[in-house]
Amino acid sequence: MVMFNKKYRDYKPDIIMDLVDPKLIELLDEFDAMVRGKLYIHRMYDENAGHRSQHRAGRAADVHVQGMHVLDQWTLAERLPWGGLGVYGPDVWRHPGLHLDVRPGIVGARWGYRKSPKTERKIYVGLGASFIKWILECYEEEKS
Repeated sequence: MVMFNKKYRDYKPDIIMDLVDPKLIELLDEFDAMVRGKLYIHRMYDENAGHRSQHRAGRAADVHVQGMHVLDQWTLAERLPWGGLGVYGPDVWRHPGLHLDVRPGIVGARWGYRKSPKTERKIYVGLGASFIKWILECYEEEKS
């Protein structure tokens, strides 16, 4: 069973189902089964999100898997047909995790989300080797 953080525990299941794309719920249930029930949802439907946001359309969720490294979360999530998949780093979330969505069209929008080293503003970046290296370095710093 998918667990909701405090913000979403107040939602009634029938209200969530009315606001969220059933395909999103189906894929979240599959992902939750893959991670053995340790999936936490931070944000799903959000009427205040930007007009192009998948959250506003009820097609996106921001999640993390309790006790799992964010790169492992990403690797597992890639087994499912997400339209969009973003990896949120440890400098933008207390529990690094993922943005998962079922946007219409081609599967494959991918990005990282972190703070800019120059301005400290949150920015979207490509999911290339430099982003992965940065994530790993963040965890190494935490250990020391």
